Amino acid sequence: MWGDKWLKKSNIDPSIWQENNRRWAAPQHYTCSYLAMFPPSIPHYFIRRFTERGDIVLDPFSGRGTTPVEAMAQGRIGIGNDLNDLAYLLTKGKIANPSLGDVLERLEELESGYSRNEWLKASGMPNKIRMIFHPDTQKHLMYLKRELDWKNDDIDAFLAMVLMGAMHGQSPGFLSLSMPNTFSMGWNYVDNYIEKHGLKKPDRDTFKVLRDRCKRFLRIGILPGEGFAIHGDVRNLSTNEEIENGSVKLIFSSPPYLKVIKYGLY
Repeated sequence: MWGDKWLKKSNIDPSIWQENNRRWAAPQHYTCSYLAMFPPSIPHYFIRRFTERGDIVLDPFSGRGTTPVEAMAQGRIGIGNDLNDLAYLLTKGKIANPSLGDVLERLEELESGYSRNEWLKASGMPNKIRMIFHPDTQKHLMYLKRELDWKNDDIDAFLAMVLMGAMHGQSPGFLSLSMPNTFSMGWNYVDNYIEKHGLKKPDRDTFKVLRDRCKRFLRIGILPGEGFAIHGDVRNLSTNEEIENGSVKLIFSSPPYLKVIKYGLY
């Protein structure tokens, strides 16, 4: 109840974002799902209410980058920090904010450089991965893993982020065979489910899937703001040279669900 009193005293109305469930926000928000993510409507409200264009907005536990992306969509400077490798990639890829033309040009370069013969005898992908992807799709993925320099190149970071969102789903816009759920399941369960239902690994053209998804996610053009991602421990943010002391106007985040959700190690 104390929270309700505080909201009322601060003139904050949760119904504004609770009732806004449509995908109204920048399409960059919807590139990839993530555990315990919150909808863009929540940071949208607070960023608009408590900051102005050009202000710095920080999410120290950025997850899939919703807060910094929304800050950029509103002409702010969005900063996302996360220690998790996947979260860092998703945040970095989204706030790379490339043009569609540059992304398609890079994708064409990657596709033209791919040689199926080079990967015919490639090995190293574990069975728990091979059992959900078509052999040709596997070759695409291994090639892209080698070629995408996402840590040092913004366009490659964007493509790697889009690729993560396309890995597993229940439509032709995804790369794997379809399962009853999109969240992680035990490998024995997956293996038994595939056999029980006679599932066949779909032959997906990874480059086409990426191209279609990039066109959809960049259809409104680049976001008006700026941003950058930090891969690190939140306890070290105060010493980060990229963030000037006292420069952050708003911190908006959802802290990790420690001792509530058990995060798997991959």
